[in-house]
Order: sequence, then C-alpha cells, then structure tokens
Amino acid sequence: SYSILYLICSGVVLYNFKVVVRYLTFFFLNMPKFYVYILFSESLQRYYTGSTDDITRRIKEHNKGKSLFTSRGSPWVIKYQQEFDSRDEASQKERQIKKRGAGRYLKDMGIVD
Repeated sequence: SYSILYLICSGVVLYNFKVVVRYLTFFFLNMPKFYVYILFSESLQRYYTGSTDDITRRIKEHNKGKSLFTSRGSPWVIKYQQEFDSRDEASQKERQIKKRGAGRYLKDMGIVD
C-alpha cells in the first residue's frame, strides 16, 4: 500500500510540475517587451527618441500626427530600436540617449555618419 500511495503522490507531483513548467513557458514567451526607438524626419532634419511597448503602433501614431512634437515632420523613419524586458530598462536607455543626443548616440554606435 505504501508503494501505491507513493506512485499516486509522485504522479500528482509530476503532473503539477508539468503544469508549472507549461505556465512558466507560456508566461516567459508572452512577456511584454519594451522598446526604445529613434525616429528621423528628413523634412525637419530632426531626431525623436521615445519608448513604448508596441513599436509598430507608436510609429503609426507619430506619422498620423498624434504626438505634439512629431505632428510636423512626417514621415518619421525609424533609425534605431532596442528591445528590453522591462519598462524601467527601456526608460533608462531612453534617458541615456536623450542626455547624449540622438544624433551623437547614432554616430557613436556607427549607425549614421
């Protein structure tokens, strides 16, 4: 009877372990990502640096004039983007780029001349 109880308990633990692994896999594969991006307007010859959790939506908003700074200068073209696991990391990078200046940052990275 001890071995039957052991097998039953082992099965429950194994089943629960599989459920936990499945959940964690789903969670980490579907974690929201955060992005820092630098846009450039040819007509204004200006850069814009921002961060978001949906870069495609955000660039569309910039090009539709939904942001005060970028309402002029459309089309805005993405020159740089970087992905982060947390909003805090993305915000820190955004501040670092803004402090340096987007143009200088891109030159330092070898992205523009």
